[in-house]
Amino acid sequence: MVETLKEAHPELVEDARVLRPRRVSILAKREHLLRLAEILRDEYGFIHPIWS
Repeated sequence: MVETLKEAHPELVEDARVLRPRRVSILAKREHLLRLAEILRDEYGFIHPIWS
């Protein structure tokens, strides 16, 4: 999933990695944050982002 996201949307993602099973970290460019959140929801089924 992480590699697919980075390949499909390189203009939105600065870095993405798997932290542990069922947990990923995605660093997005500020100006594209909302668009990336919509993609994660619509294309990947994410509904609860965790901000840190």
